[in-house]
Amino acid sequence: FTFYAYYCSVNNKGNILKNLNRPEEALAFYEKVLFESPNNVDTLASYGCTLVDLGRYEEALESYDKSLLIDPENYNCLHNKSYYLLLVGNQNISGNMKI
Repeated sequence: FTFYAYYCSVNNKGNILKNLNRPEEALAFYEKVLFESPNNVDTLASYGCTLVDLGRYEEALESYDKSLLIDPENYNCLHNKSYYLLLVGNQNISGNMKI
């Protein structure tokens, strides 16, 4: 059982739980992946989305920013961060966003 297979299965469980509107449980699965692979861009993006669902906006922004430091052109993270900025309507933060 490779780490990649483990990552995929655990991350997918998080995605399923998020889609079932069980965000707290989803976070636990994303945190398992991030514990082993803290720079996993895809999981950081999913983690950020789930934090937004829970209203934990500052933590979500940190997750998006970390992901974009690793992969500045990651479409999913750029999209998710843009959605977050529209959601909170914070012009100061969006003015600093580099796309």
